[in-house]
Amino acid sequence: MTLQDLEIGQEVQIQIGWGTRSFYSDSKVLNRTPAGILLESFVVNGTVVKVNKKTARAFDFTLYALDPETGHRVSWPNLEIETVERDGNAYYVCSVRGYLRDAKESERRTEDRLPINVRGMAYDNQTNIGQEIWIQDISKSGIAFTAPTSIEFLQINLRLEFEDHINEQSFMMKVPAQIVRTENQGDLTLYGCKFLRVPNQMALYVWMKQTTKRDDV
Repeated sequence: MTLQDLEIGQEVQIQIGWGTRSFYSDSKVLNRTPAGILLESFVVNGTVVKVNKKTARAFDFTLYALDPETGHRVSWPNLEIETVERDGNAYYVCSVRGYLRDAKESERRTEDRLPINVRGMAYDNQTNIGQEIWIQDISKSGIAFTAPTSIEFLQINLRLEFEDHINEQSFMMKVPAQIVRTENQGDLTLYGCKFLRVPNQMALYVWMKQTTKRDDV
């Protein structure tokens, strides 16, 4: 079956993946379009999460639904989602991407880094002594932060902690990471780290952070 075979009013579920983490959003089919379907938008604390091509590039979308004829659960991976405004309301237009286009975007996504720019702490795993840092950005594979050059980290494995607030929702992140590179920036040192473990909430945080920053692009 195709996306257009879904019935208007049918409930569906969108899986939003980022790296090894994902979360799910319930939605409903509102209408059909020549390329796909129109869905209800994802709303957090009363705010519609808008999606554009730059936002969506960092994520993988899969739509799940029940086949009206067989009752079996079916899915559409490689889904393309973009927000449209109609009559003062925001909706998602969904279609399925072709193989070549999906492969090309997948290559670019590995290089995307999302600016974070919040204060945090870096803790030594052995002594649990913390140093104040500034979280710079996050990608699927790692995280970068800066700290004064006068600070010396004796261990390459650290626990990074930071808190951020998006649309009145608080995110408290505790991220085990390993320093893989350093770069001198005068009074500061930039530390590039790879994730040792990605928190369960990270996919939702990155999704909310990126769509909030870019919903007007």
